[in-house]
Parts: sequence; C-alpha cells; structure tokens
Amino acid sequence: MSTSLTRLFSLAVLLSISLSCKKEVINVYQVDRVDLYGSASEKKNLKNDEQFISILYRDLFNESIGSDEMEVLFGIYASVGDKSLIIDEIIKSMLSHPDVGLRSDQEMRADPDGFIEEVFEQFLIRKPSAQELWFLETQIEQNPELKALDIYYSILTCQEYRYY
Repeated sequence: MSTSLTRLFSLAVLLSISLSCKKEVINVYQVDRVDLYGSASEKKNLKNDEQFISILYRDLFNESIGSDEMEVLFGIYASVGDKSLIIDEIIKSMLSHPDVGLRSDQEMRADPDGFIEEVFEQFLIRKPSAQELWFLETQIEQNPELKALDIYYSILTCQEYRYY
C-alpha cells in the first residue's frame, strides 16, 4: 500500500472512531437559593404581563405553567380592556383551584407570625416589617371571619407583587 493510501486509510479510521464516540451529557437541575429583598423599595422592575401570569402560577402551584395554559390565560387577559379586573379574576380563579397548596385557616390562626412571614417570603420575596407583622397579626386575632385566603388574595393583588 502506498503511503498516501495508508494515510488516507488511517484518517478514515480516526474519523470514524471520533464520530462514533459521543460524550455523555448529564444534565443536573437544581433550584438556586433566592436572596430576600431588604424592603419593598428595592424592587424597581415591573413584571410584564406574561411574567406576572407565569410567576403567579409558579408561586401558587409550585411548577411552571404549561404553554397551552399560558396561551389561554394570556388570550383572556389580552381580550379584556380592564386589565386590573381580569388580573383580579385570574388570581381568584387560581386561588380557588383545588391543586393550590396553601396553608389553611387553622394553620394561620395557630401560628400567625409564622404564617405571615411565610406568605411574605413566598410571594413578596422579603420579610415583613415589624409594622406589617403587627398589623396582620392583629387583624388575624381580632377578626375571626378573616380567612387565610383573604391574606393570600391581598398579597397577590398588592402593587408590590407586580414588581421584582
């Protein structure tokens, strides 16, 4: 065999070996720890409409919203002129869904401080101020008709929840 033919054969063998070897890719997914804001004033960015709906869904269902469901919700949102009205209805609808895993009224009343802190950290990504903690704890203690769902609703509809 000639040297050029040998080189060509060697190159073909090396090429076929290199193409047949595949590096195994292992994807590792994890949830990064999110640092809490020190106060509401640190939030400067307004969530756009799609961000708001997808973050709301994730916050309530602990999973990402599917593209089909997002398309339906955003279609409803886009078709109504009064955006605050439709956001209110979307929040109410999601809160009333049986798959939403929120704390019960009994859990709220058993540990008002823990409940308030958990809600603030989960949805507003910060700890409540001393005044907020005092006010909500007083409301829970003095209003037996106040439900955990009312607290969730008030947090999700507050202006601060629209920002990150």
